[in-house]
Amino acid sequence: METTTEETLLLASEDSLPILTNQSRTRNVPWGKLAAGFYSAFLLWQLIGNCLYVVRVSECSIDKKLESFRCGSVTTFSYSKELELVWYVTRLIQMFFIIIALRKTPSFHGYCSTLHKLKSLSAFWTLVLLLLLGVIRYVVLLAWSQSPLNFLLRFSFIVSCVLKLVIVGLLNYTQINTITNQVSSTLILVLLKVTFVVILMQSITDFCLGILQFALRADDLNHFHVGNSKNFRIVADLFRKSAECSFHFKVMNFFWQKLFRDNRNILENNHAFLN
Repeated sequence: METTTEETLLLASEDSLPILTNQSRTRNVPWGKLAAGFYSAFLLWQLIGNCLYVVRVSECSIDKKLESFRCGSVTTFSYSKELELVWYVTRLIQMFFIIIALRKTPSFHGYCSTLHKLKSLSAFWTLVLLLLLGVIRYVVLLAWSQSPLNFLLRFSFIVSCVLKLVIVGLLNYTQINTITNQVSSTLILVLLKVTFVVILMQSITDFCLGILQFALRADDLNHFHVGNSKNFRIVADLFRKSAECSFHFKVMNFFWQKLFRDNRNILENNHAFLN
């Protein structure tokens, strides 16, 4: 029995209906919201990991008078050293996200152009000097790492400090609030602001723990004897630790200022308006 032209068209449209439905479903998947939810869980882990890091470093510093990468397991929770490494790795991923996401802001001048501006900014070079003085010991100790885990912890700490310096330099000339009011851009703006708060919390942690280690190390000077090489190493380590704490304090202050004074050159003494 032959079919008419109208029946043929009707059958063809019915056959193509599932395909069109599947395509529309694919297009309606909220990939942006899924990514935002995943990144929000990622930021939540950063806060949880930061709390675990505080517990581990405090116990290592107070009970054993050791830095975290030289300290073994702690009694508070298991696999503390491995969790610290995982937290550091995810912390690096977080910083890479910021560096890449900054390209979405209309006021971003580009990496090379921003670097050219930073070359003549004395406050930025002060941060560079403090960073070099603070991490030089960790760089030397990389060659003396007795286990791959210790090496990775020291390396992750050094890279996180360097990336933090890069982010400060880029953000100093970038106005985050200039992101347009599109849905995706607004979402990026919110995630960036929350990320800044998380990095601020991490910087506060680094500064406070640095002060704690500095105070415990300074307590050893009560038994200082002139001519003892060990005591001179203690003094040198205190100078290095003070530089490290100063770096963390300046970074902490920068992110705090950035939350409220987005349109200012924060590293400048007069906090001039950005062009």
